[in-house]
Amino acid sequence: MDNAGHIYNFNMFFYVLLFQTAKFVDDNKAALFQRVSEVMAIVDKLGDMVHSETYSVILSKQTSQDQMRELFQRTLRSGGVVVKAAFYDILKKDHASLVKSLGKSCCC
Repeated sequence: MDNAGHIYNFNMFFYVLLFQTAKFVDDNKAALFQRVSEVMAIVDKLGDMVHSETYSVILSKQTSQDQMRELFQRTLRSGGVVVKAAFYDILKKDHASLVKSLGKSCCC
């Protein structure tokens, strides 16, 4: 197989991985609303993926559930699979027990 074939295989693997992590986030949305308590730490780690106006709106919410709803509605939905994959990576690193307890550590 030439280099183009290897690059194609890597790109396909990466593409599938993005969609699997996004599916994990979407499939577990309700549980994430209820169980993630340190939303602002995640927002901070997402960095420039969260617009400054959205950051302020999320910060203004009184409960972690409301913060998570805003994060989903304003950033994760519009950011698509790339932002959802970044969110998943943060969850997997900082909330590994939560990811494990949801029963799907994905393939990452």
